[in-house]
Amino acid sequence: EHLIKTAQSLGFAVQSTTTTTPAAASSASTPSSFPAAFETTSGKKHVESLSKLLHTDAKGVVQLTLGALQDVNTKDQHLQSLLGTRSLFLRVLDYHGKQRSA
Repeated sequence: EHLIKTAQSLGFAVQSTTTTTPAAASSASTPSSFPAAFETTSGKKHVESLSKLLHTDAKGVVQLTLGALQDVNTKDQHLQSLLGTRSLFLRVLDYHGKQRSA
């Protein structure tokens, strides 16, 4: 619950686990070598929020996100529909925790 409130205070929209939410424009920049989904408003907000929460750079957040999605279809369009959802946010936090404890 604390992590959710922290994410919300950073501007990350947390609503349903099955829908994306429009996020405010972000000043976070992501390198163009990342999947196109990370260039969307939701993608940039996802990167910015997790970057601040986990104290890592944009590249690290993208790598964590893609790693957390290894077990699901990560086509760019599917990834874009997941960015901005609570489900993906929590999946990345869980994956990060497992990485740290390994």
